[in-house]
Amino acid sequence: MDKKNIEIPKILYGTAWKKEQTAKCVEMALGCGFRGIDTACQPKHYREDLVGEGLIGVVPLIGSTSKEHLDSDMKIFDFEIEESEIAEIEKLL
Repeated sequence: MDKKNIEIPKILYGTAWKKEQTAKCVEMALGCGFRGIDTACQPKHYREDLVGEGLIGVVPLIGSTSKEHLDSDMKIFDFEIEESEIAEIEKLL
């Protein structure tokens, strides 16, 4: 558990290099029992938009999208990020 007493899964499903298959792969991973998804703000290797689609697609399978049921790990690589982008990211936290 972390300092907020939130249980973090020990194994995360990695979404790098899945390209157009990302949403389907995320749905399959969650359907198989994964409850942690790893992604990053690096369009060359990750499709975060499709990670989101995969999460939406699996809601009927797990019954919720609350933090109690899912965990996501996101990395930001661009240190020259715009203030508006920071605000959008903070909404997700």
